[in-house]
Amino acid sequence: MGTADNLKNIINQQKEILSELEAEHQALENSDLVKENAALKSDLEKLRSDFEQISNNVSRFAEENASLKNALYEQIYNEKIKIIYSTAQKLDIYFQSNIDGELNRGTSKNPITATSNKW
Repeated sequence: MGTADNLKNIINQQKEILSELEAEHQALENSDLVKENAALKSDLEKLRSDFEQISNNVSRFAEENASLKNALYEQIYNEKIKIIYSTAQKLDIYFQSNIDGELNRGTSKNPITATSNKW
C-alpha cells in the first residue's frame, strides 16, 4: 500500500500545482498588464496597416509629382519656344521694313535711277 499512497500523494500534489497554475492564469487574465498588452498589440497592428497605406500613398504621390513636374517643365519650355519664335518673327518684320525703307530711300536718291526714270 505504500506505493498506492505515494501515487495518491503525487496526484494530490499535481492537483494542488494545477489549481495554483489555474489561479495564476486567472490572475494574469484579470491583470491590467495583459489587457494593456492586448490593446497595444491591436494598436500596433493598426499602426502597421496605416503605415503601409501611407507608404503606398507617398509612392503614388511621388510618381504623380514627378509626372506633374515634367508636364510643367514641358509647358514652360514650349512657352519659351513660342516667345522666342514670336520675337524672331517681330524682329524679322522690323528689320525687313527698315531694309525696305532704306532701299526705297536709296533708289530715290540714286542719280542713275532718277535720270532713268525721266527718260
